[in-house]
Amino acid sequence: IQSIAIICFGWFAGWICYRLGREIALLAGVVAAIAALLILWLKVDLAWITTANFLRGVGDAIIMAAAYEMASVYIPPEKRARWFAWFNTTFFLSWGLPGTLLVGPLVDFLIAAGHSEPWSYRASFAAAATLACAGLMVQTGLFLYRRRAASVDSAA
Repeated sequence: IQSIAIICFGWFAGWICYRLGREIALLAGVVAAIAALLILWLKVDLAWITTANFLRGVGDAIIMAAAYEMASVYIPPEKRARWFAWFNTTFFLSWGLPGTLLVGPLVDFLIAAGHSEPWSYRASFAAAATLACAGLMVQTGLFLYRRRAASVDSAA
């Protein structure tokens, strides 16, 4: 389901970024991802898990499109080849490192502390949602700061 959502929304992700603006689209993609993580944490039936996986795909497609659009704007043309290589590396590492370094050890700790494996596994989604919320707050703060700075510059 997640892959189907990525494919379907991949067709419209650029249009979504154009209509909403890349910053708002990025925030919307992160909100969809957080909603999916919260559903996976709180619900156990298949309909909710399917819904969460669909939201994960929607969020992934929008995040990827917005992030690449932002990178293409901020990276100078003469440095794009090398910097896009670094961007791709860090972008895709950002998905794996938190799981490896934070969420995996958390699940191990919870199991060692006597919690059941299913409960510990579901708690990993709560931890991931918390981490994503922290990132969303930072991104929102940066967006509001840039917007305020732009309005001050245009007024001067």
